[in-house]
Amino acid sequence: MTSSSRPAALGAAVLTIVLTGCAQKAPETPSVAELPDKPAPSSAPSNATPAKGPDKHPQQTLDTTDAELWGWWNTWGKCLAAKGVPTFSKRNDQVEVTFPTQEGNAGKDTTYKDAFAQCDILRPLLNPLLSPDTNPRYLDQYRVEIKCLNDNGLKVTPLPNGGGYNYDGTPTMSQDQQTKIEFDCRKKAYGG
Repeated sequence: MTSSSRPAALGAAVLTIVLTGCAQKAPETPSVAELPDKPAPSSAPSNATPAKGPDKHPQQTLDTTDAELWGWWNTWGKCLAAKGVPTFSKRNDQVEVTFPTQEGNAGKDTTYKDAFAQCDILRPLLNPLLSPDTNPRYLDQYRVEIKCLNDNGLKVTPLPNGGGYNYDGTPTMSQDQQTKIEFDCRKKAYGG
């Protein structure tokens, strides 16, 4: 079984439009029909932490659950779909998330520029601590995360350059226990 650490998985989901395992149910998201043509800043999910300054994008923190983050991505994807951007939905256990297709994503600078602009306020911003591109201490913190996962019974083998991890066999704990360990280890590694 293959999984990725949260930083790599979330970055990969955004950059390559591929989802990896997350078994939590996403929170309710507003109906696409309810989204205005040009969302006001208040259109961001109410539990989002706004970024510094006037930016009101939902901002991932170390306290953001996977369910919250996937819900934010789904709201953004559904907005794009309502504006005509080609999208696909991927069922990820109990969560179904909509993302732009490669065709829709590649065309965002021309064909779908207006749609992306209108839905941009709903696009979540990833926590800069969870990316090797924006966190100079990322690899050291990633090693702490891997050690924490293993110390807590979720046996994993790290992938090169902090690119995620593979499970060493099938996890024997429940999905809820696994999710809690991953969440706690992420907070310990990147928040300390």
